[in-house]
This record gives sequence, C-alpha cells and structure tokens, in this order.
Amino acid sequence: MKGVSKFVEFVITIALSVSILTILASLLFSYYSTTLKENVRRELRDVALLVSNSILRLYESSKNSKVFPKPNQSVLLSSLKLELPERVSNRKYEVLIVSKTGVWGMLESLRVDNQTLMTIHEPGKVLILARTLGDPKIEVKVEVPNLDAYLQGKTQGGETYLYYYRHNFNSTLYDRILLGQQDFWVEIGEVS
Repeated sequence: MKGVSKFVEFVITIALSVSILTILASLLFSYYSTTLKENVRRELRDVALLVSNSILRLYESSKNSKVFPKPNQSVLLSSLKLELPERVSNRKYEVLIVSKTGVWGMLESLRVDNQTLMTIHEPGKVLILARTLGDPKIEVKVEVPNLDAYLQGKTQGGETYLYYYRHNFNSTLYDRILLGQQDFWVEIGEVS
C-alpha cells in the first residue's frame, strides 16, 4: 500500500504543479496581451495626433496663399515632412485619411472581394485612422476639425510628406491636402 500511496501522492503533486503553472502562464499571457494592446493603442493615437496637428499646421500656413493656378491646372503651395515611426510596438501599421466630402459622408463600410477594407463609425467627419496591419487588430480614430480643403491619403509610416495643392477646375478653386505619395486624386461625388 505504501508504494501505491506514494504513487498517488506523486500524481497529485504533478497534477497540482501543472495546474498552477497553467494558471500562472494564462495570467502572464493575459497581462502581456492587455499591455501590448494598450501600448499599441497609445502609440497609434500619438501617430494620429501627430498627423492631425501637422495637417492643421500645413493648412494654417497655406490657406491664405495668393497663388492661383491657371484653369484646369494645380499648383503645390507647400509641403511638410513627417517623421513617423516605422512600426508601433514592433507592428506594421497604416495611417489613412477619411474625408467627409462626397460619398465618404454617406458610406458606412467598404468591402472589396468579401474583405472589409474600412468601417466608418462616424460618417460626416474628417478622420485620421491609424490601425495595425496584423494582430492585434487595433484602430484609433482622431477627428480633424472642419477644414476648407479636401483631405486624402494613406501612408505606412516612416518618412512621409503632407502636400497642400490648389487646383483650378473650370475656374473654381479647390484646396487639397494629401498624405503620402498619391498618383491621382479621387473625389467620388455620386454612386449609382
């Protein structure tokens, strides 16, 4: 009987040790996961606020420019270099400007090939969306005050630029602020 009781005691000791280690590991993982998400969220918010403040600075310095482009042409009024971090908490991320004008003011979500590209929770506002590209999926929104300029752009961190253009389309002036390198401007006015 002594051999059996020693064996049972050994099995119970091993089971309790494994249980305690499992509980301890799950608590540590939960703490790590929560801390990581908070750090990513904080860093994304810092990046979004930096972009928002830079947009306001660029707008204030360029809005009263006396430069007027010729009909159906555009002119670069100013640019501002941004030094964004390459990664936030060692995660890839992107910064996207969602403007209130045109169809973006009515859109709730955008899906392409059954993949949600973006969800706009507060339509009618200009938002800076900073979000991670991998796990954990975290998205931070920072509202930009109403500006008399169309905003567009996207970047994935690092060295990027903000550009302030003035465009003359059929003798109507439009101001545009672009984030990052843009090959073309998009302003969707109607979807049918």
